Parts: sequence; C-alpha cells; structure tokens
Amino acid sequence: MILNRHLVVAAVLTLSALSAAAAPQPDLKTPLERYEPLQSGNQVMFQYYALSGVPLDYRTVAGYMSSDYRLTSDGFRQQDILNGLRPRIDAAFASAKANHYLRLDVDLSGSSRLSGYDFQKKGFTIDTVFDEGSTRFFSDNQHYQISFTNGTRYQFIPVPNEAAARAIETARSNRQNIALRVYAYANEVNSFNEQTKVVVTRVEFIGQGGKVLGSYSGALAPEVKKKETGIGASHGFF
Repeated sequence: MILNRHLVVAAVLTLSALSAAAAPQPDLKTPLERYEPLQSGNQVMFQYYALSGVPLDYRTVAGYMSSDYRLTSDGFRQQDILNGLRPRIDAAFASAKANHYLRLDVDLSGSSRLSGYDFQKKGFTIDTVFDEGSTRFFSDNQHYQISFTNGTRYQFIPVPNEAAARAIETARSNRQNIALRVYAYANEVNSFNEQTKVVVTRVEFIGQGGKVLGSYSGALAPEVKKKETGIGASHGFF
C-alpha cells in the first residue's frame, strides 16, 4: 500500500510542478469571517488532499484521526473504526475542497520571536516564523505542514500608528498574551514532502481578550532575495 501511495504521489508531482506557475491567487475582498481557523494538523492534511489531487487514503487518514485505529492490530476492529470515521473524513475533505481561506494564530507571548519596536523603521520584526523555507505544523499531526510562499514579506511588520505600536510594545515588554493572527490562502502543494503552500494575505497582532492591536497586508508575490549560506530554515508548532 505504501508503494502504491508513493507511485500516486510521484505521478502527481509532475502535474504539480507544471501547474505551480498558474496557482490560483486569493481574492483580497474575501471577508475575514470566511477564513477558517486552523486548529489541527488534520485540517492541513485535508487541504493537501484537496489541492494535490491525490486520492484519499482512508487508512492513512484514519491513523491520524483516531488513536484507537492507530494502536490496535485487530483488523476487524480497524475496519469497524474506519467505517465509523468515513462520514467525518468525507465531510472534512468536502469542507477543505470548498474553502482554502485559512486563519492561524502564532503565540508570541513572552517570546523572542517578537522584537522590540524599531523607531527608525516604525515596526516590529518577527523572528523565525516567516523565514524562507520554514514550515509550521500542529502537534496532533506533524507530518502535514504548511509553508508561506510570501512569508519573508512579513518578517518585518510596519506599524506606523503610534497608538497601535504602543499597545503592541506594552504587551510585548510586559510579557502579556499576544499572538500573530495570520490570514492565508492555500493554493498549491509540494507533493514530494506533502506540504501545503499558502499565500499570506494579512496579519494582525491580537492582544488580551482577542483585541486587534494592529494589522498589516503585504504583497502576495514571493520576495526575491539573495541566497544566504549557513542559515537553516526553522520548523515549529503553532
């Protein structure tokens, strides 16, 4: 079964490479309410299947969705669990095919990933989250990861409004709850490592009580940068 799966992935790889240049772009007029909150790696998994064209591998998916299925060696028990999971799997897959607008929160509370306010450039530097080649994943399903195609556009987030900058700096310096909410559009995959690629459309600094402290929307196209040597990509949890 593993061999067959890799053959399917290999077949889709060529198609993915050919279609990458024509990957659909997000509609920036899409209401923020339509962006589905990402809270599980299983959602990323279904986005991968929805975009790649690889047929659903129900047994593999069941292994990620059910610890009972994954841990039992009883074939009949596995079959019963899988039959019970099929409606959920089909519903999640249909939902992923219908909506590629996603929203995810990256916790910055007390983290060195959020720099102090840069008074000259008037903004904040976000470390590691958007490094070129970096991926993000969830603890419940670490195999299926996402990468930001235009992530380097958000390594520095301009916040020219002084009131907003003060609020963010206060939260950062006092180690209060603060998160970076990332709005993104999934539009292609890397079939070789089963990653889902997303285009960032907007970010927001979220403070205590869910208050939006500041926001920024950068360019959709990937930033062209000179390659640096000796610097590795980061991979981390949300």
